[in-house]
Amino acid sequence: MEESSLKLKVIIKAGKDADLEKLERLTYELRRELKYQDVEFIEIPEVRNGAPKGAKVAGVGALGTIFVTLFPSAVPHVMQSINTWVSSKSNAEVIFDLNGERLELKNIPSSERQKYISEFLARQKHCGG
Repeated sequence: MEESSLKLKVIIKAGKDADLEKLERLTYELRRELKYQDVEFIEIPEVRNGAPKGAKVAGVGALGTIFVTLFPSAVPHVMQSINTWVSSKSNAEVIFDLNGERLELKNIPSSERQKYISEFLARQKHCGG
C-alpha cells in the first residue's frame, strides 16, 4: 500500500525580543536543516502584502512559517530533528500543526519536548505513533 503525503506546518517563535531579521535567519536555517531530511517538499509561504510597516527586511516569506510535505512514516524523524534543532536555539519555540492538531513546544528541556512529541504522534495513528 502506497503512502499519501501529509503537510506539516512548522511555526517558529524566536522570542518576544527578537526582530524580523532573527526570525528570518531562524526560518531559513531550519529550512536548510530540513533539506537533509526525508521530505518531499519544503515551502516558506510568500508574504502577500510585502513586509510589515517599519520592517528592516523586505520581500521575505511568511517569516517563521514552513510547510513540509512528507510521508507519514517520516513525520516522527522530522519532528525529532526539529526538536534537536530548536534545542540549540536560545529562546526559540516551535509549533507543529498536523491534520488540524497543534503541538506547541515552549522553552522547556529537550527530554520534556520529546515526551510531548511522542504523545502527539500517538494521537496521529497514520504517522507511526
